[in-house]
Amino acid sequence: MAYKINDFKTIDDVIKYLSQFKKPYAALEGSRSITHEVAEKMEKIAKILVTTLPNLIVRSGNAVGSDIAWAKGVNSVAPERLELFVPQKKAPKKHIISGNRVITMSDINPDYLEYARNVSCENYLSTDGRRSGKTAWDKLRPYQQIYLIRDVFKVTGVPLGNETPIKTHIALLYINTKKKNGGGTGHTMRICKSLGVPVVEYDVWKNY
Repeated sequence: MAYKINDFKTIDDVIKYLSQFKKPYAALEGSRSITHEVAEKMEKIAKILVTTLPNLIVRSGNAVGSDIAWAKGVNSVAPERLELFVPQKKAPKKHIISGNRVITMSDINPDYLEYARNVSCENYLSTDGRRSGKTAWDKLRPYQQIYLIRDVFKVTGVPLGNETPIKTHIALLYINTKKKNGGGTGHTMRICKSLGVPVVEYDVWKNY
């Protein structure tokens, strides 16, 4: 069944949807630039979701702003249920606490990394919003590409050891509308939509 944004008008709708999965996954991320009010809302929602859904795993990044706010809510209940995807091992450790699962690009099978690179390339939109796909992607520097490639894994999960990757079931995102391509979170949103993952944006979840 295809889910639309109107299916998630309340947090109870999100909980009901995620409850159907044995091990549900949610991507919670957003812009680095947020207000104190938005940060508090993120923390509250994350705390409610993790408390209500004891098997829920949350995926995010480790950037200041939205990612840290979402993480704060998860960590207040069950830090072991937070997966953080970071571009490289020297990522700041300040907001990573014991129990968090940290996944860097060097942890990932090269073949799967190439798959993610292709998905990222196909869904990339330039910062001016005028170019997309390979034409825009090839103009990025390698370090910029790796940040966007890791956004794919927030959606697809990663094959570590004998684990089978589980695709994220829903994403709650806070997109910087001042950026024509939505920034990194806008990229995650396009990845979600291309892979059929329901996306709930701030205009909806701000009322949760």
